[in-house]
Amino acid sequence: DVIGQAKTGTGKTLGFGLPLLERVTVPADVEAGRATPEQLTDAPQALVVVPTRELCQQVTNDLLTAGKVRNVRVLAIYGGRAYEPQVEALKKGVDVVVGTPGRLLDLAGQRKLDLSHIRGLVLDEADEMLDLGFLPDVER
Repeated sequence: DVIGQAKTGTGKTLGFGLPLLERVTVPADVEAGRATPEQLTDAPQALVVVPTRELCQQVTNDLLTAGKVRNVRVLAIYGGRAYEPQVEALKKGVDVVVGTPGRLLDLAGQRKLDLSHIRGLVLDEADEMLDLGFLPDVER
């Protein structure tokens, strides 16, 4: 477990993102002999919880860029947009989900988001989530 704090623009996303991306098993790992086919899954293997949709988009883009070489599938899940595209993307398979607490809880509660394969969890800007009143959602 790690708790980190740093100023804006110092690389926090990559600070937690690179180790998180390394924990995810993708087909390239099987091809390179670093994993077995049985270790592959279409369910998310890592979860990043963020307080706002803007941060969700930013973190998703950063992780997509960092995970591009290994073809890591990263999906942004947040409110204020239609459920169906997010549900369809989950059905196709993702490796990392970045999302806001409310939408994550909605999809998990509807059994559309399988969290049983999560190997890594990040609460990004946890202090802001608490300030915004997400504590009950985060605790669930």
